[in-house]
Amino acid sequence: ILNQTYKNLEVIVVEDGGNTMEKIVSQVSQYLNIKFFGLDKVERSATGNYGLSQARGEYCVFLDDDDLFFADHIEILVESLLDNPTASATYSLAFQVPTRFLDENKTIYKEEKISTLQLFYQEFDYEILKDHNYFPIQTVLFKRNLFLERGGFDTDLVHLEDWNLWLLYAFNNNFIYVPKTTSLYRVPVDSEIHQKRQELLDKAYFEAKAKAEKKIEELKL
Repeated sequence: ILNQTYKNLEVIVVEDGGNTMEKIVSQVSQYLNIKFFGLDKVERSATGNYGLSQARGEYCVFLDDDDLFFADHIEILVESLLDNPTASATYSLAFQVPTRFLDENKTIYKEEKISTLQLFYQEFDYEILKDHNYFPIQTVLFKRNLFLERGGFDTDLVHLEDWNLWLLYAFNNNFIYVPKTTSLYRVPVDSEIHQKRQELLDKAYFEAKAKAEKKIEELKL
């Protein structure tokens, strides 16, 4: 975030279950407009919602602690929305980086087989989004009004909560596709861990989709 070419930033750091990052936040506070909030263990969805509730900017974007923005990430996405003022969000491409951690504290690691999944090369199409998610969470910059008008993550979901949110936000709206790689996210190298994670995602698929459809109906969008 310190290296972003777009500097008009408000950074909200929310830690799920502790305050171990508070010291780091204080160290960079002289360089960034940054606030820290340490919560009890409430899981990802509630943590994300708290961060959104504290934000005051016009646009929002997520950054998990193991993902990375390239320097022009926010500038590219902000320019895309400024060029398309009727759109509600914009998204770019991302590298998937299988990562092998070599120590218990995850300070030494090896990156392997960096790639971009073919399904990410996708112009916005809500019907396709209803079938599968093609937005890595950190790739989407969206208008904060979506949160104010439609709510945030479904706190009952612990998997596919991001796909559920995009289904809610994209309904009857337009997202702009930017065909440039501007970020990366990490996945485990270990095939057994990857398989177990995929099984959990597959199990959550129909619930996440159904809950988005129900919320859309309730809001009568």
